[in-house]
Amino acid sequence: MKPMLLFVSGIFVCLRLLAQEANPTPAPTPAPTPTPEPVRVRFSVFVWPSEGILMEDVTIPALPRAFYRTAAGNVPVRLTRNAATPLYDYTGDLPLVLYDIEEVWTDPPEDAPPEAEPTVELRPVPVIRARFPRNWNRVLLIVFPDRRADDGTLLTMPLPYDTDELQPGMARIYNGSEHPLVLEFPDTEHMVTLAPYQPIDFNPRGLTDSGFSRVFAYRRNERGDLEMVHTSRMFMDTETTNYFFLYPHGRRRIRILRVAGHPGEIGEE
Repeated sequence: MKPMLLFVSGIFVCLRLLAQEANPTPAPTPAPTPTPEPVRVRFSVFVWPSEGILMEDVTIPALPRAFYRTAAGNVPVRLTRNAATPLYDYTGDLPLVLYDIEEVWTDPPEDAPPEAEPTVELRPVPVIRARFPRNWNRVLLIVFPDRRADDGTLLTMPLPYDTDELQPGMARIYNGSEHPLVLEFPDTEHMVTLAPYQPIDFNPRGLTDSGFSRVFAYRRNERGDLEMVHTSRMFMDTETTNYFFLYPHGRRRIRILRVAGHPGEIGEE
C-alpha cells in the first residue's frame, strides 16, 4: 500500500502544481502614475526686431495675434517688434503655448430647414510653443517672427529670468554667442569672463551713477589675444529689471540688445 499511497500523493502534488500554473497569483496592480503639478510661472515675450536695409519692395510680415489660456479664459498677449510684453501669470502644463484663434465655419446639412444658419467653431492655432525647465519661476521668451520652428510656430528662445536673482534695479547680460567673451566696464576698470549661453548678474549702481554704463566686449583670436568685438553704452533703469542679450553679428562682431525691463509686478510695464 505504501507505494500506492506515494503514487497517489505524487498525483495530488502534480495536480496542485498544474493548478497553480493555470491560475497564477495575479500580479499586483501598478500604482497610478502621479499627475505632475501644474507649472506656475511669469513670462514675458520679446519680439526680435527687423534688421538690415529694408528695400521699397520688402514687406515685413505682420505679427500674429496671440492668446494664452487661463482658468478665466483666453488672455490676449500683444506682440510688438523690439519690445517686451508685460509679465503674465501662467498656471498650467508645459510647453507653454500661445495661439491665435481661427474661425471655422460649417454650412448647414442639405436636409436642414431653410432658416438654419452656418455654425462656427473657434479653433486654437499655436503660434508660439516654449519649452523650459519646470523649476523656472520667470522666463523671457525671445521670439524671431521671421523664422519658423520645425512645427511651424515662431522660432522661440526661452531665457532664464529668475525672480530670486533678477530684481528691479539689478542687471543681467546673457551671452547668446558660442564663444567666451570678456566684458570690460571701463568706468570701474572691472573685467569679467562670460561663458557661452550663460548670464552674468550685477548691480548697476556699482558701475555708474548716470544710468548709462560703458561696456567693451572682447573675444580671443587664434593667437589667444583679446580682440574687441563690441563697444557701447547700456541704459540702466534703477526702477526695473535690466536684461541685455549679446548676439553675433557677422564673423567678428557682437551686438548688444536690451530685451527686457520690468518693475516686477504682473501686468505693469
